[in-house]
Amino acid sequence: MTDQSGKWFASSQGLEFFFDKKDCFLLQFQNPPRTLEVSQETMDLIHPYQGDLSQEIRELLVLRDQGQVRKVYLEDIVELPSGKRIKKDQL
Repeated sequence: MTDQSGKWFASSQGLEFFFDKKDCFLLQFQNPPRTLEVSQETMDLIHPYQGDLSQEIRELLVLRDQGQVRKVYLEDIVELPSGKRIKKDQL
C-alpha cells in the first residue's frame, strides 16, 4: 500500500472485500487493522510485493502482527501504535 510516507506492507491473510458502494469497494485488512476505500482513482495505491523479504523486514512484520508496530514501510520507517513514525534502527 502507499500513503504519504511511502509504501507499507499489508498482509492479505484474512483480507475481506466489501462491495457496498457503487463506484468503489472496501478492503479490510487484519494486519495492520485497516479498512481502505478503493476506487478507480486510488487503485494505484495498491502494489503487490514481488521480491524476497529481508530478515529485518520479516522481524518487523512479526512485531506488527504482535501489535508492537502499526505499519512497516518498505523504506527505512516504521509507524508505532501511537502513530509516531521512526527510523527502523530506533526500535
